Amino acid sequence: MTRISIVSAAHEFIAAHLTHGDIAIDATVGNGFDSQFLLNQVTLKGKVYGFEFSQRPLQRRK
Repeated sequence: MTRISIVSAAHEFIAAHLTHGDIAIDATVGNGFDSQFLLNQVTLKGKVYGFEFSQRPLQRRK
């Protein structure tokens, strides 16, 4: 049985649709890995807006 990574599948889907100069939203920034992935897709011409509602990731950054 082949295992499928949901994160990898989501990144592949997003990479196929998100291009340079686009605007993306990371609604659960957490550790920032997905935000970095989105930034790499939109490059310096685009924007990524990030939101975090949980206190735990915010406290780890201090």
